[in-house]
Amino acid sequence: MIDQGTLRTISTFVELTDVELHELSRCCSVKHFTKDNVVFLEKEEAQALYVLLTGKVKITIQGDDGKEVILSWLGDGDFFGEMSLLDEEPRSATVVACEDVDLLLVPRDVFLRLLGQNPKFMRRILTALSLRVRRANHQIASLALLDVYGRVARVITDLAQDEGKRLKDGRIQLKLPPHREIANMIGTSRETVTRVLTGLVKHGYLQSAGKSVIINETFPTEGKIAK
Repeated sequence: MIDQGTLRTISTFVELTDVELHELSRCCSVKHFTKDNVVFLEKEEAQALYVLLTGKVKITIQGDDGKEVILSWLGDGDFFGEMSLLDEEPRSATVVACEDVDLLLVPRDVFLRLLGQNPKFMRRILTALSLRVRRANHQIASLALLDVYGRVARVITDLAQDEGKRLKDGRIQLKLPPHREIANMIGTSRETVTRVLTGLVKHGYLQSAGKSVIINETFPTEGKIAK
């Protein structure tokens, strides 16, 4: 059981009434996963909706060659696992903890009941799903239309919007995922990503800052790099 007050702080549930939050607090549970642990596997049967309380996960599928393909990263407050609850099909992807995470598990029947009885909650879920479709289209277009420099730049831009920290001088500081994970998202090798990032620093688009990078104002917003 999770405290009702905690549920109020989660953006996914802001449209729920006090009665609905009380029901949710009685029915849901919290589960901890350590870094690199699998939350669930592709093709597993779905039993619950997952909401990230703390930490970060990656959504992946396995290519025909056995290589991991990263579809997206999700962080605090994001939810996942809803697709299989809605269409009653097995999980469409594997979810892995990128760091230690705490997850709220909402049983299938509770999630579906809340959707059916609260139109505002349903609209919030549909809006989030629409945003994910737009991002997927964005990613597909990047893979089809941009060279590897542009694809790396697009990943950095998207992450900066979601996770970047605005500095006093207007630049953005961002902690990048491992180079291999960026490579798995854009269909290239880790070595190529490292080479591209080195080039972006050399040409003044980025500045190294320990485990983070500083995104300079010259950084392209449309993924097109002048090399």
